[in-house]
Amino acid sequence: MRYDDPVTFAIARQRTVKGGSSVHHGKDVMIVMLDAIVDRIANVLKLTGAETDRLSRDIFDTQTPDEPVRDYDRIIRSLGKLGTMLSKIHESLVSLSRLFQFVGTRDKKLAFSAAEKTQVKSLTRDARSLYEFAASLDNKVGFLLEATLGLVNLQQNQTIKIFSVLAVIFLPPTLIASL
Repeated sequence: MRYDDPVTFAIARQRTVKGGSSVHHGKDVMIVMLDAIVDRIANVLKLTGAETDRLSRDIFDTQTPDEPVRDYDRIIRSLGKLGTMLSKIHESLVSLSRLFQFVGTRDKKLAFSAAEKTQVKSLTRDARSLYEFAASLDNKVGFLLEATLGLVNLQQNQTIKIFSVLAVIFLPPTLIASL
């Protein structure tokens, strides 16, 4: 973290530098930072949702005979990465929710104005809705993983079926030859 420049800090820096910004106190910086964090999580979830949709199309679109065989290994690995990303987002949103709860109970000590209280409440609602969206994406990733494994199982069953038919075809000549 010491040598990295998180995107959230860059977003907050841009917001405080642009004209018309009313950042004069530490509490103002905190609200700008929290807003930037919620925005960043929303953007990451949007990208994760788009990647989930792309993988869903890769899995479920009908395959023509001239197409190469689907790379289920790549799909499963991508779904695993998305699952890991979503679990980190869940952890971040839980931490944010706890932070918003703490800030909400200390609003008198922090001397929030009515606009600042409204903004913190709005950020709390945004974090809650992002948590629900992340949970929905997590469910979708789980479904896609199960569906992919089911399709791999179907392919393996087709291969075994071919071997079983070949074994039945070659059983009588093998029996005659052994007699």
